[in-house]
Amino acid sequence: GGNNPVTWVAVTKDGTTLDHIAADLPPVRGLVFANGVFVAVGPDGKRLTSPDGKAWTERAKADGESLEWVVWTGTEFVCGGPKGAYRSADGMSWEPWGAKVPCAVRCVTDRG
Repeated sequence: GGNNPVTWVAVTKDGTTLDHIAADLPPVRGLVFANGVFVAVGPDGKRLTSPDGKAWTERAKADGESLEWVVWTGTEFVCGGPKGAYRSADGMSWEPWGAKVPCAVRCVTDRG
């Protein structure tokens, strides 16, 4: 054992047969699939996207900032951590979100 996290991904189309497995991703703390894309966030402000869960592309990065969560609101992705939040329509281009979110967001719903 040790303190080095192992981040892995397994992809299946039918929930039974594995089509792809990899153990070489950087650590992530939040993951969501919406609008046709996977978005993952993690330490050092990492933001990654994937169209299929197999090939991942690193997007914007905020050094020294830990991103803890990511959600899809129905119109955009929102991610954040202790220092602030960010928003993106496509998961690729991010901008600061003016609201400070004092907790981890796990779900967004339009139900009252």
